[in-house]
Amino acid sequence: MNFPSDDKAREANNVPGHFLVGTPNGTTTLEPNPDEGCRNPMVDPRDGTKIQLIRSSKDRGDYKVPTNRYGVGGKELLRLDCGTGRVVGIVRK
Repeated sequence: MNFPSDDKAREANNVPGHFLVGTPNGTTTLEPNPDEGCRNPMVDPRDGTKIQLIRSSKDRGDYKVPTNRYGVGGKELLRLDCGTGRVVGIVRK
């Protein structure tokens, strides 16, 4: 699977300080943990927006986001550092 390097990422817009780990069918959230790998879904703590894990490699996860969120285009994904929930940037699918 193609996994672009972080240096190919471009800056995202209007992102939270970090995303939280969510539950698929609930509203409970937890802080990310470096020992747990990439989790699904991740949640924007500001408004509850859930993003879905599409692919991961080591401590990086690429997430599908709702249309027109965070500056992510139709052929792009939002990359997070899975251990911290912080945004790395926007990468191509």
